[in-house]
Amino acid sequence: MNPEIAALVRRLEAERLRPTPPPPTPEAGTDPLPADAVAKLLEGIRRKPTGAPVNHGGIPNRAVEELVWDRDGGTCGWCGKPVKGPRRLHRRKARHADGSFDLALVSPANLVLVHAGTECVTEIDTHPIWGAETGFRINPWDDPAARLIQYAHLGWVELTDDGGLNVVLREVRDVA
Repeated sequence: MNPEIAALVRRLEAERLRPTPPPPTPEAGTDPLPADAVAKLLEGIRRKPTGAPVNHGGIPNRAVEELVWDRDGGTCGWCGKPVKGPRRLHRRKARHADGSFDLALVSPANLVLVHAGTECVTEIDTHPIWGAETGFRINPWDDPAARLIQYAHLGWVELTDDGGLNVVLREVRDVA
């Protein structure tokens, strides 16, 4: 990876990890949400990524698959081409070998749409250093939402746990 780009990515990630200032207080005349409503919202958000029991093998449910498909626009994150045939949701953070389960494995921030059974998935799986440099592979202790990923067609993006995508740096990869 180009040293200047690597330094820029490190700087952007450091900026993202800085504490954010507290939200402004509500304006006069507006009612804040009651505490029980906030608790219900947070409970729903905690359950949203899977909607399934915690120990279900790390397989995302249909709703998460559709969310990732919509976010990625039916395009392979690795090569940037439309996915028309077999598809796969690639896990940036790998499943645990000991069988333990982490809810982050099925969060949309950890999943990327790629071509299945083609060079795309093979390149990611057989080139761990390249996968790590582009964010397609992350360490087991990393939070997927806190690590940037370089989509072939969008550049460096931030994936969110709610299925969102924010372009951070528009530098596309050459995938000849």
